[in-house]
Amino acid sequence: MPIIILQISQFNELYVTLHLNNVTTYMIRDILFLGFVFCSIGLTATAQTATENDYIRSGNKHYTDSLFEKAEVDYRKALDINPTSTDALYNLGNALFNQIEQSQEKGKEAMELYATAAKLETDKDRLAQIYHNMGVLFYMAQQYQQSVEAYKEAMRNNPNDHETRYNLAMAMHMNKQQEQQNQEQEQEQNQQQQEQQQEQEQQQNQQKEQEQNQEQQQQEQQNQQQQNEEQQQQQQQSEEQISKENAEQILNALMQDEKELQEKQKKMMQQQQGKTLDKDW
Repeated sequence: MPIIILQISQFNELYVTLHLNNVTTYMIRDILFLGFVFCSIGLTATAQTATENDYIRSGNKHYTDSLFEKAEVDYRKALDINPTSTDALYNLGNALFNQIEQSQEKGKEAMELYATAAKLETDKDRLAQIYHNMGVLFYMAQQYQQSVEAYKEAMRNNPNDHETRYNLAMAMHMNKQQEQQNQEQEQEQNQQQQEQQQEQEQQQNQQKEQEQNQEQQQQEQQNQQQQNEEQQQQQQQSEEQISKENAEQILNALMQDEKELQEKQKKMMQQQQGKTLDKDW
């Protein structure tokens, strides 16, 4: 039996029609109540018509038309209905994958969606597609080792996928080059570190040698100063000794002069006394 869905305006028209036909208020109330019940049932049925598959089909149509943002919206609605839908997870990852140029964050979210889908998916062909796309994302991010592992996992689930085999070969080649570059960079860094260490050691040795030279110079200056002080002290003592000897010599000379003077005076006095005695009165 089909469900009759009445709009609000139709309820107003029904009320006026029943009233004009002299239908009692109670009958109008019962009819309107039944109408509201049927309307609620109809709205519920309408809401349930938009299922997970409906959103996925709508998203797929937008995706085919390269309307990736609209496809993203539909796939997210499908996930709201069924968070474990591997179709919605995988398709949403693809929609985000095609928007990486707009935002790198979309690439990260796409990788997370693929990883979640890989944990839930049981079909080998689908798993191979999921891991293949993960390998592409890793390759674009220059994470070649992770890309190799993803492609290998895809090949385990679908050994006949020639595109994955080719991508795996490319990823292995790029991974080998990256490892060689990393080794060369590591060797170069080690060499630079050794050179820097040698330079630091040379600088430390030079600084140590300078400090030793400064200490030696300071010691020599102290020794020279001490020698000068000793020489000055010796010279001063010598000068003091010479001055003392000179003073004694001068004193002795003065005493000798005084003694000679006294002797001369004594002789003169004796001569004068002798003359006095011989004088006639």
